[in-house]
Amino acid sequence: MFFISLNASVLSYEEIKKEPKSLAKDYYIYRLITETKYDKNEIKELKKDIFRNKGKLQTQIDKILPPFKKQDNCNGIGSKNILDANLSCKLARMFPNFIKSISQGDREALIKEFASRADLINLLQGYNQKNPAKYYAKTQNAKNFFIYYNSINQQEQDDKFNFALEPEFAQTLATKGYFKTFVVNSVLQKKHEVLTKSLLELNTTVLSDDSAFFLGLQALKFNKPKKANELFFQAKTTYKKQFDKDKSSFWMYQTSKDINLLKELSNSQNINIYSLYAKEMTGNNQVEVVIPQPTKKSVKGYDSSDPFAWVKLKEKVKTLDLKNLEKYADKFDTKNTVGEYIYIANILSGYKDNFYPMPFMDYLKDTNIHRRALIFALARQESRFVQSAVSTSYALGMMQFMPFVANDIAKKNKLKDFDQDEMFKPEVAYKFANIHLDWLERYLYNPVFIAYAYNGGLGFTKRTLLRGDLFNDGKYEPFLSMELVPVQESREYAKHVLANYVIYLQALSVESNTSILTLLKTLTIPSLSDSFRK
Repeated sequence: MFFISLNASVLSYEEIKKEPKSLAKDYYIYRLITETKYDKNEIKELKKDIFRNKGKLQTQIDKILPPFKKQDNCNGIGSKNILDANLSCKLARMFPNFIKSISQGDREALIKEFASRADLINLLQGYNQKNPAKYYAKTQNAKNFFIYYNSINQQEQDDKFNFALEPEFAQTLATKGYFKTFVVNSVLQKKHEVLTKSLLELNTTVLSDDSAFFLGLQALKFNKPKKANELFFQAKTTYKKQFDKDKSSFWMYQTSKDINLLKELSNSQNINIYSLYAKEMTGNNQVEVVIPQPTKKSVKGYDSSDPFAWVKLKEKVKTLDLKNLEKYADKFDTKNTVGEYIYIANILSGYKDNFYPMPFMDYLKDTNIHRRALIFALARQESRFVQSAVSTSYALGMMQFMPFVANDIAKKNKLKDFDQDEMFKPEVAYKFANIHLDWLERYLYNPVFIAYAYNGGLGFTKRTLLRGDLFNDGKYEPFLSMELVPVQESREYAKHVLANYVIYLQALSVESNTSILTLLKTLTIPSLSDSFRK
C-alpha cells in the first residue's frame, strides 16, 4: 500500500461502493487510492465498478492489482533466431519494428515460407527496398502503405512519403478507413506536401467530410481556390452536423465570393462563428437565443453540488416519456439547477442548443462585462453550467478545473482547508476562473487565444503562436489559421467559445456593439491579441 495524505473529505469505500458506475465514481476511486490509506481488498471490489478504466486511474489500479500477463510462448525469439521459431511465433513477430530489425536474407527466407500470405509477403518485400512506402504504392497495397506510415516517426514520414501518388492508387487509399486521419494529420502537420498535392487530383466524389474539407484547405495552400471550392462542396454534402455544413459553406463563400452562400449561412439555425460572421456581413443581426430566467430557487431534495445526483438524474431522464420530460424540465427550472434544466430542455427542443443562461450573476458582480461574458462563454462550453460535472480527465465543476490546477490556485492564494470538491460550488468555480483568467490575460488579449490556453494550456498556445506560420496577414486569414491549429479539441473549442462570447456580450449589453469581424481581425495583430509575438 502507498499513500500521499489522509484527507477526511475523501469519500470512504462504503460511500463510494453504493454509488452508480460513472465518471464521478471513477474520480472518487482515484482519490481514495491516491489520498488515503486504502485497503487492497476494497480496491479489488471497487475495480468491478469502474466506468472507464483508462488513463491515470488505470495506472493506479494496475500498480495495486497488476493485470494478468498472458504467457509469451515465443519468449526468447528475436531477430537473430527468428528462422528457428515455429510458424505461430514467426507470425506473432511480424510487426514493422521487428521486420525492420531482421536481416534481408532472413526476410527472403520468411517470404518463401509465407507463400500463401500475400499481404505479409508484400510487407516483408517492402522492407527490402530503399523506400518501403514507394514499394507499397507501386504494388497497390494500401494496407501495408498505412501500416508502414504508422510505424515510423514524423521526420521519417515526411522523408519516405513525400512523393506523388499514381491516381489509381490514390483512389484506392481514399476508400480505406484510415485515409481521413492520414489526410488530416498530413495537412495539419505540414508533411509530405508533394503527396498531398497529388491527392488533389482525386475525383472528389470518393471523399467525405474531413478528408474533403482538409484537402480543400490544402488546395488553398497551393493556390487552387476552384479545386478547394469543389472539395468544400463535397465536405458540405457529406458532413452530418449543421456546424460542419456551415463551416463548409463559409469556405465555399471564401473561395467563390458567392453572396448567396453568405445569405444562406446567415439564416442557419446553428449559432457558430461562421453563421455569426455571415449575419454581420449581410446585416441580418437576428439571433434566436433563449436566456432562462427562473423564478424558483432550487429543487427540493436535489443537491446540485453532488456529482452522483447529476449522474442519477441523467439516468432517470433516459427513462422518461415526453410528458414526464416536460414535468422534469419545469421541476428543474430553478436558479440553482440551470445546467440540469437546459440539459432536459435541449432534449425536448431536439437539441437546438440555443440556451445561453447566465446563472449565479451575484458571484460576478465585481467583474466587468467582458469578464462576465468570457466566464459564461467558457462555462457554457465546458459544462453547460452543470455544477457537479466530472470529465473523463476528472476536470471538475462548471469551469472544469483540473484538480492539480485548482489545488495550485488554492495554495498560491493561501486558501486554508481547501478541498478540490469545492469546485462543485458555483461561487468557488467563478472565483477560481477569475483568478486563472487574470493570469492568462497577462499574456493573451483575444478570447480565441484565451480559449486555446484555457483548454490546451498556456504553453501550447505560446508554441502555436511562435511557430511563425499561423495568424499572420494573408488572403484567408485569420480563418485559415483557425482551421490549422494542430490540436483538434482546442481548435474546435475556441470556435465555440468565441461564438458564445459574442452572444453573451450582446446579451449583457445591447450597447456593446460587439463585432465578431473585429475580434477575428485582431488575431493577426500581435499588439492587440497576445504578448508573445513581437
